[in-house]
Amino acid sequence: MTPNSTPCGDPPRELRAKPLAWRPERWLAHLVCWLWGSPTARRALRLATRLYPAMHFQARWRRCRFMIRTLWYGKTSARWFAFLDANAFRRRLTRLQPECAEKLHRPYRRYDLDADTRLACLVSHALATERLGWQRLVLRLSTQPLTIARFIGKDDTERWLELGHAGQFMKEGELCLHLCCGAQRLYSAAFSLLGASPIPTGAGGLTLDIGCLQGPDDPAARDLVRSTTKALHGLRPRDLMLTALKALAEAVAAPTLVGVTGTRHVYRHWRKRRAFAFDYDSFWTEHAGRQRDDGDFELSPACVHKPIDQVPSNKRAEARRRQALSADIRCQIGVALGACSPAERGPAVTAPTPHADPHEEPELSFGTA
Repeated sequence: MTPNSTPCGDPPRELRAKPLAWRPERWLAHLVCWLWGSPTARRALRLATRLYPAMHFQARWRRCRFMIRTLWYGKTSARWFAFLDANAFRRRLTRLQPECAEKLHRPYRRYDLDADTRLACLVSHALATERLGWQRLVLRLSTQPLTIARFIGKDDTERWLELGHAGQFMKEGELCLHLCCGAQRLYSAAFSLLGASPIPTGAGGLTLDIGCLQGPDDPAARDLVRSTTKALHGLRPRDLMLTALKALAEAVAAPTLVGVTGTRHVYRHWRKRRAFAFDYDSFWTEHAGRQRDDGDFELSPACVHKPIDQVPSNKRAEARRRQALSADIRCQIGVALGACSPAERGPAVTAPTPHADPHEEPELSFGTA
């Protein structure tokens, strides 16, 4: 009598119920195995289980949908799943951010990118963070944000900048920068690091790609932005966000920033169409952005301020405070990322065995591909 059988020869109740509950996904997994091989089928079923572990109808349908999309993007999915399973850091990151497995199947970064380009962008960012030695930093950001700058305006209210994983902005980028005040997020910017794979980037090195810049969605947003601008000596929150992104680009030695154009924003996609009021093109042009052939805008990480002698005399004191605030934020960001890099470097990232997750599907026997 085997350990998984009862004296009458029937399996225990939990083993009898599981195949019935998981049968649609398993059928699709066998089809994936037949078309793209047993390793891809196992990885896809594990990722589907990790993404949607519940057993109700909606979660079951979403697991099936994930498997169907895996079939549709067959070779590209196989390459992406193999990449995520290639080392301990990526396996652990997939456990903390299971939604990263599904990014390949959805509109990502720009509305008009095909699956191969989306894969190149995802791989490029992952390789860039590994080459920077940010493995532990990225794992930390998956669970809690990192405050990289703090400052107090003339209203004596403390505000700060937080770096975290993309979260709700996962279609626009891999990391997110938030401007916070109290319990409220005033502005957010989603971005990725590109340049570690054959995709269009700046001349040499990394490129910091900005996929989203979003203000508050509060009904009183305009008054909130106006009061924040006044408290920051006339520095608009969106300008502060760009200053911080340029400081991030300098910290990772990225010689170029790329800003998304309004016509290529990911929410222009017919499946995810959403209205947004922010005029990206005018904002990048205002900051000396140069429009590229693909429509996006290329910017330099250097911050150029208006010469103080060209500022009206009655506004020079405010301009000096504004420039000092920008310089202080850039310095804090450089120190924060420089301080965390040595501690966060190295491949010393331990991960559980690939099937230690209590919600994971056990190893399946698909036979040979």
